[in-house]
Amino acid sequence: MATLYDLALHAIRKHWAEHDNAYPQKLLLTPAQYDELIQARRNGRIAINMGDEGLDKERFMGVPLAQSDATRGVLVAADGREWPLAGG
Repeated sequence: MATLYDLALHAIRKHWAEHDNAYPQKLLLTPAQYDELIQARRNGRIAINMGDEGLDKERFMGVPLAQSDATRGVLVAADGREWPLAGG
């Protein structure tokens, strides 16, 4: 099963491919998904001895991060459409 990090990365890359490299409006995540994504990024930085300093907690791959209890986790495309990060 893909991690949230992998799902978000795939969605952003797909968006770029389908929208002439335009950035999505945002990644809209539940608070738990946000925490999971930040922890995965933190773990990656620790693995390469970068530490926590400089970890951007407001953007992922240049895409703004937002949180809501009312989402299932979506990428909000440049045109406003919502793309689920997981299969439903």
